[in-house]
Amino acid sequence: MTTLANCKRLFFVPVLALFLAAGNASQAQGRVIINEFMAWPGEACPITAEFIELKNMGPGPMDIGCYVITDGDFAITIPANTILQPGEFYVLGGQNTINAPCANLSRNITVNLNWNTCGCTSGPIPTTDEGLMTDGGNASEQLVMFNPSGNVIDAVVRKLTGKETASTITSSTAGGCATFTFNLDSLNIIYEEIGESQGRGNSFARVIDGDCKWVKETLQNGGTTNNAAGEAATLSMSLVTTLNQDCITGNAVFTVNNASPASFFPMSYTLGYDANGNGQFNSQDIYTSGSDNTSPNIDFYNLSLGKYNIVIEPASGCNTQFFTFDLGPCITMAVKLKSFEGQNIGKYNRFTVEIETDNDLSALKLELSTDGRNFSPTSNIPFEKRKGTQSIQYNAEAGIAQFFRLSMTDINGKVQYSKVIKLTRNPDNVDFKIAPNPFTDFIGITANSNREDILQLSILSSSGQVLANERFNIHIGQNNVRMLTSGLPKGIYLIQIKKQITGETQTARIMKN
Repeated sequence: MTTLANCKRLFFVPVLALFLAAGNASQAQGRVIINEFMAWPGEACPITAEFIELKNMGPGPMDIGCYVITDGDFAITIPANTILQPGEFYVLGGQNTINAPCANLSRNITVNLNWNTCGCTSGPIPTTDEGLMTDGGNASEQLVMFNPSGNVIDAVVRKLTGKETASTITSSTAGGCATFTFNLDSLNIIYEEIGESQGRGNSFARVIDGDCKWVKETLQNGGTTNNAAGEAATLSMSLVTTLNQDCITGNAVFTVNNASPASFFPMSYTLGYDANGNGQFNSQDIYTSGSDNTSPNIDFYNLSLGKYNIVIEPASGCNTQFFTFDLGPCITMAVKLKSFEGQNIGKYNRFTVEIETDNDLSALKLELSTDGRNFSPTSNIPFEKRKGTQSIQYNAEAGIAQFFRLSMTDINGKVQYSKVIKLTRNPDNVDFKIAPNPFTDFIGITANSNREDILQLSILSSSGQVLANERFNIHIGQNNVRMLTSGLPKGIYLIQIKKQITGETQTARIMKN
């Protein structure tokens, strides 16, 4: 397993990455979490109706054999060679079947492991009184999950204050698992605090599978997803995939859409690649792990075509995100790009495009970027809808963007991108300055002009939708203008600055706090 620490770009071509070793499922091919638990059944139910639900968030299978689940007083060892597939649940309980509506369940639960009959506990768990977990009165029960090496995989507690006092425990040898001895009170465990009040007959569940937010609901559903219509994850992320011009590699960009994306970073991830192309993710596929500390995106470039699963999680824990995506197959366009070159000539960038079309090109756009990764369309480049070779020269205002590419769309809606070129401009020639950035209630623009003109400011969403427009009369020399932005929610935007008469244009990425 290869870990890429603090890596913004992952150049990952599976054909060359076989050293990542598909290995066995005990390696970090999945992310297993405590997703739901019942700590104190209602009076009409036996105490053995307690249960703990685990979930493998993916991207691949996990061998959870010899994992240990503990409340600090007792430890349960999961039998060796227990494989949990991506997206699969594993329920531990005090009886084989927990019938609804006992414990406020919405359906009957068949448990995967009965801790009262498995012979895999550190000692006999009581079947009366408090049972395994205490959650009555002022109790604050904790649950901790260890891997076979004794490393903490997940740890939750109802309240950090008043946490239950733990005992010294030696785990079970059941199934040939190695034992280890521990006391939760002597370990430096970082707990995830649930924050819900205690209560008889209510289990605690993540509002969305893997989410940081927990709820104490009327009805629970151990062994199935917590995701319900109308519920939203605390962390909002989106995915954009593109294919490269070589038609054998592609890219995936994951973007945090929350108002303060940097608060979720650094991010860790495990990326799974369906190496044998059978549409399933198992121990024979390829998995790689890494981290990213550059907000708001996690970028993967030059990925081989095929099927991928990925799990992304803030390094602080929880808010776990799962995505599945496909790159390809790549279909050759009728448009052939013969060359794309650029040159900076002071205040302008001059682009030379040579294309060969078969009357199938519907759109040719210039896209720009300040970092070479995140591109925004800026203008259409005129071309003739005819068959044959066309040579086009196009001038654009040189702003703060340094990276450029062409976006070519055919009549079937398929998009192809050119290579990326970088053009550098002397900063003394920049006509526009933006401050503050990040901004709050207004954004200020300093514009230099050699004539009377009209300055148009447009704020756009990341998808290019115009959200606000304002015009200002400017004079010769330096001009300072303010655009009010109090009506915009927090987030990341594009601002387009344009002089109406000269046509000088600049587009920049801005953020509102």
